[in-house]
Amino acid sequence: MFYKYEYETDVDRKRILEENKHLSLIEEQNILDGNFLIFSETPNFSVNQEIED
Repeated sequence: MFYKYEYETDVDRKRILEENKHLSLIEEQNILDGNFLIFSETPNFSVNQEIED
C-alpha cells in the first residue's frame, strides 16, 4: 500500500517524515500541484545488474 502526503513548508515535511519513519520513502514530488512525499509499506530495493564484456 502507498501513502501520499502533501506538505507546504520544511517544518511540515520534517513532521511527515518523522511520523512515517516506519514506512519507506519511495518518492518526493515537487510539482505545480504541490509538494508530496510518497511512502510504501514495503522497502524499495533497487537491483543493479553488472554487464560483462
